[in-house]
Amino acid sequence: MDQLLEAVDLRYLLLDNYKKMGLDENHLAALLLIDQLLHQGTLLVTADLLGLKMSLPLEAIDAVLVDLLNHDLIEYDNSGNQMKTTLNPLKRKLYSEFQLSIVKRSEENAREDFANQVSNIYGIIEKEWGRTLTPLEFGRIREWISFGYTDQMIVDALH
Repeated sequence: MDQLLEAVDLRYLLLDNYKKMGLDENHLAALLLIDQLLHQGTLLVTADLLGLKMSLPLEAIDAVLVDLLNHDLIEYDNSGNQMKTTLNPLKRKLYSEFQLSIVKRSEENAREDFANQVSNIYGIIEKEWGRTLTPLEFGRIREWISFGYTDQMIVDALH
């Protein structure tokens, strides 16, 4: 899963989730600029440096940086002998959200597949038997499907 996350573009995830994270467009612009500056080799991103690239007043940029720190989306790392800016907290949150969305989508697909399989089996059996299934029969068939038996295995067993 980690390789998959590395292949996912941080900017895409940020653009897709910034509103859900309670951020506005000023936060978004600042994060995108910080990411760009870090990719260009800048170690420490300050309000003054962002002020050269943004149209916001310096006080507003400073407030945005404070918000980003308070939301635990950026951090200033003093390990080693140099202070540097990192987006590691943001990356962790976005990648976690991405993983949750994949799991949720997978669960939804599994539920949908299960419902389709159940509906398909019910239709086949009701047609074969020429009657509506009883609640007990419905329950038994659902149980078999949940155990992993295929449509064909169930139909063969019922024949």
